[in-house]
Amino acid sequence: MKKIISALLICMLAAVCLFTGCSKAKGLKVKDSSGNDRVLVTDENGKPVYDEAGNIVIVETDEKGKAKKDENGEQATNAIALDYLLVSGKNAYCRYFTFTQPSGYDMSAVGTAITLTKGDETIDIIYDTEKSVDDKSADIGEVITSLKAQGFNPEVNDETKTLCGEDAKFTEIKVSANGREAFMVSALFEKNGVTYACTYKTSKAGANTGDFESIVNSISFR
Repeated sequence: MKKIISALLICMLAAVCLFTGCSKAKGLKVKDSSGNDRVLVTDENGKPVYDEAGNIVIVETDEKGKAKKDENGEQATNAIALDYLLVSGKNAYCRYFTFTQPSGYDMSAVGTAITLTKGDETIDIIYDTEKSVDDKSADIGEVITSLKAQGFNPEVNDETKTLCGEDAKFTEIKVSANGREAFMVSALFEKNGVTYACTYKTSKAGANTGDFESIVNSISFR
């Protein structure tokens, strides 16, 4: 009888050790740009934790998603330079900002680009650490040149507005010909050394861009 009880105790102890040593990683579960699951370390408010260099802190996991342990038996963590977006539910995270999916829009986030869609409207928010506002402005110029080469006569309007607390270069492009309409707004600005290229596209030449500016202004910068 004693041998049976001892054997049962040993099995129970082994089971406890097994589940303790291979527990699921605790934190904010996100997906990276490759669709892989990652776990972010969070503070008391549930927000991601960054180190002094701006790197995001993640939980180290094995191939099964189990948390690795450090020398103290706690979850092992590591800080990584996050050069792309991570997504958890309605939130997208990167080392520069956090963005929350606005109501009424579908959202996808790949690499350094967030895309929002609602009906025939599309909003893109792209950040770039290599190109300047002038570089991005040249890209818009190529779009206008291409439209003209296709026989269109786009109506172009440039102005400067305040967006996310910065001076932003706005370019409106309207096309209306042969029963076809298109409207695009480009907003370019730099914040904390990062260039942001935000665009609004729709098939309605007279569309209102109020939601576009409001959505871009909702970015929560670090």
